[in-house]
Parts: sequence; structure tokens; C-alpha cells
Amino acid sequence: MDNSLNKNWWDKNTMSYQEWNLKEELRSKDDPKNIEMVNKNYITSNPYLTDFFSDLEIKKRNKETSFEKVLDLGCGWGSSSILLSKLFKEVHSIDISTTSIIKAKKNIDLHKIKNIKLEELDAEKLSSKNEYDFVYSWGVIHHSSNPSKVYKKMYDSLKGDGAFMIMVYNENSLRYYFKGIYQLLFKLKFFKGYNLKTVQKFFTDGYYHKHYKPQKLINELKIIGFNNLSYELTHMEKSYTPFFKKNSKYDNFLKKKFGWLLVVKGKK
Repeated sequence: MDNSLNKNWWDKNTMSYQEWNLKEELRSKDDPKNIEMVNKNYITSNPYLTDFFSDLEIKKRNKETSFEKVLDLGCGWGSSSILLSKLFKEVHSIDISTTSIIKAKKNIDLHKIKNIKLEELDAEKLSSKNEYDFVYSWGVIHHSSNPSKVYKKMYDSLKGDGAFMIMVYNENSLRYYFKGIYQLLFKLKFFKGYNLKTVQKFFTDGYYHKHYKPQKLINELKIIGFNNLSYELTHMEKSYTPFFKKNSKYDNFLKKKFGWLLVVKGKK
């Protein structure tokens, strides 16, 4: 698989939490107002993260884990890095995209944060050994050409008692099947040789966009050597379907049972 094509896609389609149908010059505006909007949307469009970072703050106060050095794997515009910088002594933020690193630097400079090290780097080429207390990656690894290689690099990079949290796409989601079947049957992609896996590119961002069955990913991580593994399903802030009101009882049920976002936690 060609990582240059993957990098090129993200350089031209930066993840700014703006609507994908906007012109890229609008999606990639990086004046202070738009940068603050990206930071806000990072949290509000992924409500799971509000509780996650609150829990990290509690763990830090209770000294339940080490908060020396964290790897932000796929930092995008640096919104996650800024949140992590308030908790960890040192943040190492990497991204495959030149565009993302430029935007992240502007974001970090705007907030005058000094404990974040930015690096343009493909996670598949990470060479760190026993360096990080925590690895964080939200919505990134499924866009890699070889996610399995990234998981092994993660394992090697963690200290002996290190932990991680990642989010990747869930194959066992209604979105995967309903939108896939719609494209195959109603948009006639089936006649052009597409299947459920390959048709995802018509409604999912990224050059690569792997989806996982939860238990299959857990088993893969176990084989690498990770332990204390667990997973949860969640979804974006918007309503899961047009039939139920956002955050209603039924909407929350669907997000918890069939959410598109698969969050996995574990330790080395």
C-alpha cells in the first residue's frame, strides 16, 4: 500500500471538523476564530471525549497513573494535544500530514503552549521504544495503510506499565451496513464491482478507512501483547438516525449498541 497517496489525501483534505461539502479553502481557514471553532468542535462533536478527559483529570489528582509523557498519534490540528498538554508533562504529537502539522503549530502557538513537540511522522514509522506512559489516538489508525503495524509500534513505544486509548471505526454499526447497502443497491455500485467493504469510500473520509469487528480487534491486540483490554461503542454528537431525536432514549441506545465509533483501552 502507498502511504504517499494517503498523505496526499490528508494534505488536501485536512480534518477541520467542517462540513466535507465545503470548498477546501473554507474548510482549512486557520485564523484565530476558526482555530477556536476547530477546538470546540473536536469536543462537542465527540461527546465521549468530555467524560474521557474528565476521568483523566481525576486519575491525575488521585495519582493513579503516570502523567509524564504522552504520544498523541494523529494530532490533526492539535486540539487533542492541547487538552493532553494540561494533563501531561510532555506531549509528543505526530501526524502524517504536512497541512495538519502547520495548522497544529498555529493552534499551539496561539495558545502559547510550550510542552508539545510536533513532528510530521507516519505512525507506521514510529521508532520509539519504552518511551511513553500513554498513547492517545482518536479516529486515526483506521486511516493507516497498515493499522496492524501501527498497533505493534504503539506496543513497543509504551513503557512497561503504559496504557493507551484509541478510537477506530466499528464494522458492526448500522451506518456501515445501511449506508453501504444503499450505495450498492440504490446507487448501483454493485454493478461496478464494489462490495460492502470497498463502497465505504463514498461516504467515509480518508484514503483508507478500515472498519473493525470489536472482538476481532481485541484478539489482534492480545496477540501483540496488550492486556487489560476493554471496548465501548459510541457515536458522534448528532442523532444516529433521522427517526429519533438526538440524545433521546432510543438515540442513546443505538449509539451504545451500534455506534460507529469503537473505543478500545488497554495496557502493555
